[in-house]
Amino acid sequence: QKPASAPAKAAEPLDLPLVADGTVRIGQTVYQGLTIDDFDLQYRLEKNVLTVQRLQGKVANGTFGSTASIDLGRAVPTYTSRFDLKGIQADPLVTAFWPKSAGTVFGTLNLQATVEGKGTDPAVLKQNLNSRGDLVLTDGRFTGGELVQGLAAFLNIEELRNLRFDQAKGNFTIRQGQLLVDSSMTGKEVSLRPKGTIALEGNQLDLALNLRVAPSISKRLDRGRFTQLFADPQGWTQLPVKVAGTIDAPRFSLDTAALGEQVKEKAGEEIRQRLQKEIDRRFPTGTSEPADPEAPPAKKPPVEEMIRGLFR
Repeated sequence: QKPASAPAKAAEPLDLPLVADGTVRIGQTVYQGLTIDDFDLQYRLEKNVLTVQRLQGKVANGTFGSTASIDLGRAVPTYTSRFDLKGIQADPLVTAFWPKSAGTVFGTLNLQATVEGKGTDPAVLKQNLNSRGDLVLTDGRFTGGELVQGLAAFLNIEELRNLRFDQAKGNFTIRQGQLLVDSSMTGKEVSLRPKGTIALEGNQLDLALNLRVAPSISKRLDRGRFTQLFADPQGWTQLPVKVAGTIDAPRFSLDTAALGEQVKEKAGEEIRQRLQKEIDRRFPTGTSEPADPEAPPAKKPPVEEMIRGLFR
């Protein structure tokens, strides 16, 4: 019989009896395949707290900057950080940090975010990560990837396999292992308002896309009354598409509850417009009295009769 293994020794906090500070400047270096110019780092270590007072440089036609504080004097290190990305090209950034998604996201990225967390183990890190950020992607293009290809296949519209946006912007929050997104993407042919959650562990999706497609594309959808019910005054068709599954295997569906609400709203609006036209026809002055003040008061028809008359 094998002796019982000794329990894992709990991590102990560092106790560094020293004070240190310094500056690191590099004209050009490479990190994760990205060429970084004018790298500049200033730091200080005191009372077991490492403070990154300045971290900045140039990368992918833009700039980055960050500050951070890491408490090494705890059994589970804690940290806070803030970083800014300005004018960075998205494709080389995605290629460097998410190689599987290389060649799927293009555009100029601006991002501001704050991050808090603790631990070094990835599983612990995901559950203890808290972040808040805002991003803007201009002249954006999304191509490839299961989400884009899946949406195009779901709606059977080839043009959606290469989504172009004048601007995509939004905010995100990370807490309790979930990424919460609320964003909008506006383009000449397609607009989206993705809102929902993505699980950091397993990449489970629960998103409402709130899709709108321009008349040039919506005419390829099912024609007739169905499409008209979801068209706005500019002719854009609104489709409440939901996404479940995972990032690698998304599942698309129409939000039937939202569809029902759209039908009621659209039908209700049409009835209100037709009722207003009938009222204006019968009472041109915009009042409930006839236009001629000398004439005897007209007997107003019952509302029910007026409404029924709209559909004769």
